[in-house]
Amino acid sequence: DLRALGVRKGPDGYELPGNGHEAAGPQGELLRAVRTWLLDAAPAQSLAVLKTPPGAASPLAVVVDRSALPEVVGTVAGDDTLLAACPSAKAAARLCKRLLRLRGSGR
Repeated sequence: DLRALGVRKGPDGYELPGNGHEAAGPQGELLRAVRTWLLDAAPAQSLAVLKTPPGAASPLAVVVDRSALPEVVGTVAGDDTLLAACPSAKAAARLCKRLLRLRGSGR
């Protein structure tokens, strides 16, 4: 599944596909990942429930964790759903809003 998505394992962990035109670093990586894999995001108490295509939850979780977002304590990924644990319900709502805004900024 990861191969089909273009994800490669490098010396620093998983590497996402990119064409090099977006911003570099963790924020550029987050932008590419969200635009590629995030379908929807909804808060559920202190969790953010992130929906992806099948097989894409794990690579998105890796990027969310690397991005060190203040709203995210940690992530748990399934096949097509990622749960981001947040310190509060307000933080979960902020995270969902932020990610959906990123997803929409390139479309």
